[in-house]
Amino acid sequence: MVVAISAGTTTVALPVELRRIADLTIVTNSIPVAEQFEPSRLDPRSSQTVLLTGGEPTLSSALVGPIAVSTVRGLHVDLLFLGVHGMHEKAGFTTPNLRESEVDQALVEAAHRVVVLADHTKWGSSG
Repeated sequence: MVVAISAGTTTVALPVELRRIADLTIVTNSIPVAEQFEPSRLDPRSSQTVLLTGGEPTLSSALVGPIAVSTVRGLHVDLLFLGVHGMHEKAGFTTPNLRESEVDQALVEAAHRVVVLADHTKWGSSG
């Protein structure tokens, strides 16, 4: 199975749960998410593969820009865990970073299924 994980403060908590799943390929544009899958944190029998999209890092260590978007557009993923800045009934799922939103859109287009990861502070907010 191929799982994509976008950048964000909420998505960085997810790898703790995914590290236990064998035969998993993880695609991410988040340096902190990728760091959670370092071999020293994994079970020695782990068969996971982690792929970083490449691109230019933002202040929050998300990889963005044309390299990241192009890489993601060439992929097909089974499941995307998408972090969002806000969820608003009119604006939808949002982020205040335009370059990050381009990568997020490419991830959504590459995914068979999308799961939004957000906490209660995101409701009614937009970016």
